Amino acid sequence: MTGVIGGPVGSGATTETFTVTLMSANGTSTSKQFTISVCGALQITTNSLPMATSGQNYSITLEGIGGTNPYTWTISAESYPKD
Repeated sequence: MTGVIGGPVGSGATTETFTVTLMSANGTSTSKQFTISVCGALQITTNSLPMATSGQNYSITLEGIGGTNPYTWTISAESYPKD
């Protein structure tokens, strides 16, 4: 015998806790509590980058939330310096 759990997860939730009850035809039942960890939507929270100076090294720390750590960052741009 199987059961299906479904439905929306609470907005902003980090966990959802619920109780599942299994009942047989003869009236006996059993219950068990479960907790699901909820990962928020993956987002880059850095809104803008400071201006760069030609010929100078550039360094900025980007920030992100949601998903599951550790994150992997990559960069791609046609005009990104190759040397």
